[in-house]
Amino acid sequence: MIEFIVIILIDIGLVLIALFLLKKITLQNKVFKQVLTCLLSFLLFHLTYVLFCKLLFAENNWVEDSAPFGLIYGPFLYLLISSVRSKSFSRKRMIAHLSPFVLFLIVLIFFFAFGVDSTSHLAEMYMTVLYALVPVSLVSYSLWGLILIHFMEKIKGALYLFLMYFVLLSSVLSFYFFNIILSYDKLISDSSVSFNHGGMMMYSFLAFALVFLLIYLLQKLPGSHDIQRDEKERPPLLRTDVEEKKKETPSYNNTCLSDDILVAYEQKLDEYMEAHSPWKDQDLKLGRLAENLNMQRHHLTQVLNVRKKKNFNYYINEMRVNHVCKLMQNKKEGVSVEDVGYMSGFNSKSTYYRWFREIKQMTPAQYYELTKEEV
Repeated sequence: MIEFIVIILIDIGLVLIALFLLKKITLQNKVFKQVLTCLLSFLLFHLTYVLFCKLLFAENNWVEDSAPFGLIYGPFLYLLISSVRSKSFSRKRMIAHLSPFVLFLIVLIFFFAFGVDSTSHLAEMYMTVLYALVPVSLVSYSLWGLILIHFMEKIKGALYLFLMYFVLLSSVLSFYFFNIILSYDKLISDSSVSFNHGGMMMYSFLAFALVFLLIYLLQKLPGSHDIQRDEKERPPLLRTDVEEKKKETPSYNNTCLSDDILVAYEQKLDEYMEAHSPWKDQDLKLGRLAENLNMQRHHLTQVLNVRKKKNFNYYINEMRVNHVCKLMQNKKEGVSVEDVGYMSGFNSKSTYYRWFREIKQMTPAQYYELTKEEV
């Protein structure tokens, strides 16, 4: 019993740290942050409820084991992956996925309110249906989530490990619940030992998943560096190096596109950039931008080099720097200079400072101080 309570307390501590870090970071995907906040808040409630039951209702498994928590984590897995995939989801669809949990919760509240005994026929029917439905839900959502993650290129690093571990945790739990259904005729009276062992396994797995989540959130903190990205980044470029880089860009003076077409493509590019601000996407690539513009990749390259006189990297990061300058003019208290960089599409502090210095010949902090003096 003591070991079980210790594991629960560790999980509660990890969830609280995750919620604290989540408030400190700025994520481009607001929907993902909202879903993750809801998940962690519900998980905190779940863990507190279990701890409360272990301390006050140790002899009555009905209070703890009847809670339909197992029906909520499959839908949360779906909502997390959907928010990463499309940065949005339908509220009607969300309600549909959460409806089984809500239904069983209403029934359980009815049982508690009217004093339905754990040995009653109604309680036994409730537990049988619940513990049969939970593994079906977990397996279905796990397979669904695995397929979605497999076809999503943008999930990498600690976030990928967290989601995959979430899928693995759901799969393990489904086998645990299947075993309970197959091994016991009386779910309430005979399974106290199994629940304790299964609970230790479940909450230990949860602790590892939370560790991967904390690693992901720490990487997103303002001023922190993504080590893997920084190792791949080249040393900071001097302005002369950037100018040389621009000169090295292939010339398209003899392009097959006429001047009229180039002008039309440039106008299309300008309108799209103004309307959608794609440079806010930290993972924006030339190919994706060309696809969104319904334009061939090499045609977009020609437009940038012939009409803009810039290569793709310089053009996008210049847009980001210009956006940083706009945000700094109305920067609110509590928002750091580094936060503004992440809000404008930069994926690390070093990249942010390097490009800002190359384009504005000063650091972001110096520019902000200059802006305040002008005001």
